[in-house]
Formats: sequence, structure tokens, C-alpha cells
Amino acid sequence: MKACGFEDRRPEPFEVTLSASVRQRAMEAVHEVADRLRSPARVKELATAPGNVNPVFNTHPWEGVSLSHGYPGVALLFAELDRLEPEVGWDAAAHEHLAACGPILAAGDTGLPSLFNGVCAVAFAALISSRGRSRYGRLLDRLDALVAERTEQIIHKERVRSKVQTGALASAYDVVSGLSGTGRYLLLASDRPGNHETLLKVLSYLVYLAESVEVGGREVPGWYLPAENQFLRQDRELYPAGNFNCGMAHGIAGPVALLSLASLEGVEVPGQAEAARRMAGWLLGCRRKDDYGYYWPDRVRLEEEIGGVSAGPHIRREAWCYGTPGVARALWLAGRALEDPELREAALEGMASVFRRPPANRNLDGPNFCHGTSGLLRISHRFIQDSQDLEASRLLEGLTEQALREFDPDSAFGFKDKVPTEKGQHGLDSASLLEGAAGVALSLLSVAREGPQRQWDTAFLIA
Repeated sequence: MKACGFEDRRPEPFEVTLSASVRQRAMEAVHEVADRLRSPARVKELATAPGNVNPVFNTHPWEGVSLSHGYPGVALLFAELDRLEPEVGWDAAAHEHLAACGPILAAGDTGLPSLFNGVCAVAFAALISSRGRSRYGRLLDRLDALVAERTEQIIHKERVRSKVQTGALASAYDVVSGLSGTGRYLLLASDRPGNHETLLKVLSYLVYLAESVEVGGREVPGWYLPAENQFLRQDRELYPAGNFNCGMAHGIAGPVALLSLASLEGVEVPGQAEAARRMAGWLLGCRRKDDYGYYWPDRVRLEEEIGGVSAGPHIRREAWCYGTPGVARALWLAGRALEDPELREAALEGMASVFRRPPANRNLDGPNFCHGTSGLLRISHRFIQDSQDLEASRLLEGLTEQALREFDPDSAFGFKDKVPTEKGQHGLDSASLLEGAAGVALSLLSVAREGPQRQWDTAFLIA
């Protein structure tokens, strides 16, 4: 089955071909970013500089024990460099960033109980930095115990809440804030004591999430988000009857990905396949079509779900967090886990549609991973490695060059986050994995240097 350059084949080792000049420029950018991120103290100083404030949220782009915006995320870049260049001493830089988390955790500031913030974030970074699990064993023992305790607390709290309030909390189930992200760490570290048992509890909760709930006398999917459970006030106003989130970062694509990844590794609980099939089937039904092909909206209104009719234009990106790339990757994984060619074909056609769409119409903000070029680059890289299609692999050259054009030698870390405002894009010096230089560098490094299977991007549930 083929969809405009992407072909569904059995995954085997496949080397993506970049021109020598682009590969060299990518590696030069990666090393420049790494040099600027070496010192944890300097990174924090620059990220929290008085003028370096997000104009939308009035915050600095820094949270110490955050995988998304802190030391653990930066450590991942050095861990990956150490894996590829073990003689250079990048492991020492990774260790310094992990060590910087210690005083914060000791002070009781353990962040949110999720993969992207707090003890699970540090555990993930330590595991990736452990040189094949030969280091950080005692640290991981302590962190894993805390992850298990907090995960069970969240599941219990959600079970209780769901008895008195209809609908779900995205912050309980999603990748960035909730159990899908935590579950991915537990799956990656499932051979460590206790983690397998905790993972099974997470999977069972996601199976529970797939059960229908009644809203206004109608049965709807259990991941329905009422207005009061929206993240932002503007979303509560925009969706007064509630909605269903399609995205990978905060929507149902995250649970689809985790359930599928667990099945692919032989980890299953009763009802898991049925839950994944129902969630994936719902996403397939949310697909829309335009002049370039298929795409996924960021959210579906309750009125649309009940009425079965589109309510008009939808906000969308071609990004990891929201839009076709993230959703397509979740459906691809589900198609493999469920042995469903229709899901795999829909994923491939979705990605082909992304590349038919002109870059100016992809609604990406700068080079970052979350909603920028490097996230699309890494997801495309994963798809092309799976499809083993040389023609499609040429698409990566253009995306890599697009990311490299964003390199700014006058910025603090080499790449700036571009925050959209009413006055245009606002450049922000962010070192982070999710929205900053570390995430951009990791995507560039992965496409420029082929090597053994990578694990850093498992945090994004694309693998």
C-alpha cells in the first residue's frame, strides 16, 4: 500500500540519505547548541534573564525539574551525543544537568506527577543517560518508587472524580501532563522492579477511559472534556458544551499511542486491544479533507460528535502537539499493534497530505519540537524509516534545511522559540526539549547521524 511517496513496509534498518553539505551543517549546529548548553548554571541564568519572558503567559521558559523546559530535557541532548560520541565526554555534561535537579527535588519541589515534569522527568532523563543502564541505579530506585506512588494516587483520584463528574480530565490522561506520558516511561523501564505492575494499572485506566459516558441523554466517548475541564479560559468560552481533543500532546492520540506501543512489546491488560481500536476508529472518523488531502482538527465539538456534521473550519497545525503528524503517528502505531491496514494507510495518506501542503500553510511556529519544524522533521524521519522509501526520504532534506535556516548565532542557545502574538512572532531564548534549542538539536542530530535505535523521542510517544 502506497500513499504519495510513503509506503507501508516491514520495518528494517534503513539509512536516510542527506547531502553531505546539509549533514555537515546540521552537525555543526548541533555541536554549537551543545556547547552553549553545557553549563547548567549559565543555561538557567540566560533562560530566566529579566527580558526573556513569554509575552502570552508572562513566564520565563524555564522549569528546573521539567523534561519539557528544564535540566532533564537538556540532559537528553548530551545523553544522545554521548551514545554517538562516547569518547568526547558528553556524559559528564548530562550528569551535571541531572545533578542540578538534586537540590530542587530535595527542597520538595517535585513538580507535577507527569513525564514532562517532576520525578518522572528526572527518571526518564537518568534512564536515557545511564549508558545501557550501567549508571544511576540507586537514583532510579528512589525515583521509580515515587513515580509509582503518585501514579496510583492519580488513578484513584480519577476513579473517584468520575463518579461525581461526567467526562475526563486531559491533565489526567494525556502525554504532557498525565498518565500516557508516565506510562511511556514505565514501559521503557518496565524491567525495573515494580514498574511493570504500575504500568498495568495505567493501561487499565486507559481502557476505562474508552468506556462511553452519557452527556445530555446521548452516549459519547469517555474522553469527552466538559467546558469546566478545559485548560484555558478561551477554550471554555469557545467550547461551552465541551469537546474532544484529538491531539498527541493533550488529546486521545496519546492514549492510542501508549496502548499500541505496549501491545507491540507484549504488555497487555484485558480490553486493551478493544480500547485502542475504539479510540483509533474515532480518530479515523474525525479526519477531514481539503485541497491537499486529509488532515485532523485539533478538537471536535460536542455538537459535532452528537450531530455527526462538521461545524465549519477547524484550527489545525501540521505538528507533533496538534494536527496530522502526531495523530498519524498514533494511528500508524495502532495499525501495527492491531494489524489493521486501514489505520496504517490512513496514517501514510495523512503524512503525504502534509507534504502536499505548502510550508506556509502548515501553521508551524519556528524550529521547536512541539509545534515547529523539528517535531515534523522527527516524525517524518520515523515514518520514512518505517516505510523505507528513498523518494520520501528526500523530503527530509528540505525540512532539515528549513530548521537550519532558523539558526541564530546571536541568540543565547542557537535557536529561538517563536511565540505567536498579535504583533507577530516574539523570539524567546529557550534551552528546552519541548520548545527550545535542545529539542531542535536532537531532531537534527537524529537525521544527520544514523546509528543504533534511539530512545530520546519515546518521550513524545512517536516510538
